[in-house]
Amino acid sequence: MNKLKKGFAAAGAVCLIACWPLVIGQIGQRVAEDNLSHVHNSSIDITLLKYDRGYFSSDAQFKVTITNPTIKSSLETEKLPTDYIFNSHLSHGLWSISGVTEPENKTALPLKIVSDTQLNGNTELVSTLDSIVYKGTQSPWDVTISPSTVKTTITVLGEVNYDVDVPSLQLISKNGENINFNNLTLVGDGKQLNHFWIGKGTLGLDSLIYSTSAQPNVIQSHDISFSMSSNIDSEMTHYNSHHELKVGDITTQSGEIINGEIDVEIGGLDATLLDQLAALSEQASAKTHDDSVLLKQKMVATINDLVAKGLYVNVNKLGLSYKDGKMSNEVKLSVPANDSQEPADLAKVITSLEGNAASSVDKALAKDFPNLQSALDELVVMEMATDTGNSYQIKADIKDGNVLFPNGQKTPIISLLFPLLVQ
Repeated sequence: MNKLKKGFAAAGAVCLIACWPLVIGQIGQRVAEDNLSHVHNSSIDITLLKYDRGYFSSDAQFKVTITNPTIKSSLETEKLPTDYIFNSHLSHGLWSISGVTEPENKTALPLKIVSDTQLNGNTELVSTLDSIVYKGTQSPWDVTISPSTVKTTITVLGEVNYDVDVPSLQLISKNGENINFNNLTLVGDGKQLNHFWIGKGTLGLDSLIYSTSAQPNVIQSHDISFSMSSNIDSEMTHYNSHHELKVGDITTQSGEIINGEIDVEIGGLDATLLDQLAALSEQASAKTHDDSVLLKQKMVATINDLVAKGLYVNVNKLGLSYKDGKMSNEVKLSVPANDSQEPADLAKVITSLEGNAASSVDKALAKDFPNLQSALDELVVMEMATDTGNSYQIKADIKDGNVLFPNGQKTPIISLLFPLLVQ
């Protein structure tokens, strides 16, 4: 009896081993169909055309369609395709499915994607793009892209990690202008939540050089990075984002600016209304004039409601160095929630602002800008700024739409913003 049991067990094991590639293939097909059924947004649509499942391998074909009206129109203007057919060959491993995907038209899109999908649906992708030289027909710019890579991990929960590396991107205009982007990188992770992205990412650039046919290196900039992170609070009610731009240096004929930095936080935004606004913005390609007017009215009403719920904008740092001096500014502003049902027009928003501001400007920097130094000296005379000997310091509180200085003077903030608003 024991021998018989062992025989059945052995036979069962052999059957399982024999059927396992078929199981893997079936799981792979299900994963592919499930994943593609969820891929649809305002820019692209992906359709699975066929899936031929075999014993040790399978073959799939799907179509990627550009649906974003602006992008689609640009491609059509340049006589570029808006539909791409991709073919995938998938190998059934013991615990995963590996695949190679390439477009049918490799001349138009020299792309190769190597994938590895686990049985739970988690997928790792390595995409390689050969060099592209594009001569614009309608666009004034020609584009050259060096061989580039994109590494991505996608989980069944929709979490994405990405790492993009573009060693060189060059734009050349018909009149001799030239813009070179060197070592462009993009690294981050996150997840799509309704109509907006939750996560973090950093765009990096070693150098940007702008030249003309008459003069090389008109503008040079190095060590550029832009970081962004976003989140929704634990109650899923408010959306917050953080943006930071850093520039190592910018050199022009006028001089060199170094250590430029802008650090901004925007938060307290009502998540439901922001999602509604994002959904409306995806309908920006309204087909008729009446549709466009109605859409604009809906967006304005949603923005009014969004502002009425309250928000804050913090400029944590706005600074740079020029020659021997530097300047640094910070502003923290908030718009309190408005319980009334009245629309939040611009004037009411400005007069409800609260917060504080601070600025520091080295005299070594101010002396290179006579108008700035004259204005700062006038503020010192009015006791709205302080002369520390080496720098000018300005501090103020903002309440009920007024800027309150330490000496007791106050100025309506709208009078300071008006010159900016009318330009």
